[in-house]
Amino acid sequence: MAGWKSASLTTRLGVVMLAALLLATLGNFIVTFSGPPPYPRPMPIEELLPVLAKGRPLSRLASTTRIERGSAQFLPQPGEVPVPAAAARIDDLLPDCDGCVQLSVERGALIQRRPLEAPLAIRETFSLGIRQADGTWSIARYTRRPFITGWHWMTLAMTLALAVLLAGVSFRLARSIVQPLRRLGAEADRVVNEHDGITITSGGPPEVAQLAQAVAAMRDRLAGLVENRTQMLAAIAHDMAAPVSRLEFRLHQLPPEARNGAERDLAELAGMIGSIIDYARGTAGSRKRAVDMKALCANAIATIDQDEGRLAFRAPEEDCTVNGDPMTLHRLIANLAVNALRYAGGGELTLEGNARGIIARMADRGPGFPPELAENLFEPFFRVEGSRSRETAGTGLGLATARDVAKAHGGTLTAANRAGGGAEFVLTLPRA
Repeated sequence: MAGWKSASLTTRLGVVMLAALLLATLGNFIVTFSGPPPYPRPMPIEELLPVLAKGRPLSRLASTTRIERGSAQFLPQPGEVPVPAAAARIDDLLPDCDGCVQLSVERGALIQRRPLEAPLAIRETFSLGIRQADGTWSIARYTRRPFITGWHWMTLAMTLALAVLLAGVSFRLARSIVQPLRRLGAEADRVVNEHDGITITSGGPPEVAQLAQAVAAMRDRLAGLVENRTQMLAAIAHDMAAPVSRLEFRLHQLPPEARNGAERDLAELAGMIGSIIDYARGTAGSRKRAVDMKALCANAIATIDQDEGRLAFRAPEEDCTVNGDPMTLHRLIANLAVNALRYAGGGELTLEGNARGIIARMADRGPGFPPELAENLFEPFFRVEGSRSRETAGTGLGLATARDVAKAHGGTLTAANRAGGGAEFVLTLPRA
């Protein structure tokens, strides 16, 4: 069994094809040599005469011919008509027989004459009777073969048996091939969003094992690239901190009328830098654990709203725990809240649960967006053209970061316009 698990896909398919060929050949031999031919040959009269006149056993090939002995009289089968000429010719073949032969055949029956006036052969239904010395009749009756015979049933049973056997073998082979591929596909999909703690299983056929090694190498390279990117951005943020601090210090030396505008510009610059760093960092370094979404959402709304009453929050009494990273989930909810404040002046976050998971809805009564741009909203640096103003300044990374966080937690984030105006963002996360 261990050798089979390590066999290549070519070897497995070759073995199954060879086994199928051998089984089909075996079934063909069994069907061919265990039953009569599907179409019986014409019944020669000369084979029936010894059976009727001398009581000899009937040939095994005459499967549709039955012998009746001791009958008081000769009666044709339904639909048969007497054939006196052919009966007289048969009568001449028997010694001490004068008018002791009766023959009836189906209307339109084909009576074949062999060369040199040999005895007859009849294809269709017939009845042949010979009167014995005691006055009784020995009768041979030939009927049509049924449409489905025992030979056909045996052929069908053999075919179905082989089909079931081959289906079982094929299913096991397909499962042995597909299972490692499915497992590898699931692990590769997780690599997209998670880079730590993922083990790439390398079992299965050699081809799958080779593919698993390539995916593992890709995972390691991807993890290295993400780590290098994070370190680079951290270094950039660190290097930019000093100039920004010096600018903040020098702002205090400006006149009040110039200082206010400069402070807003500097705050906007700091926010843009922070947004870019958050998006680039993504979910790297996140550690998942049980998170109470009611408490997390309430904290995020309170942090963004700062008791100004522009953001409302409603949550059910039931448990709303998910398995996730509190920091990145907080960032997700905060981005949705900031988006509602920036473009609609406020909104309402509603938390609810169902059998599928936990659903958070951020709804507002802002201008909404063109429906065809629903997916574009989650692209990095994308902004609806009408929102490009100082009042709604931003980098266009908030929603992109939010969707990345949702995907990393096995959830979804979608956007749609509300009836009556406004937009609604729906976050769905699986329960813990």
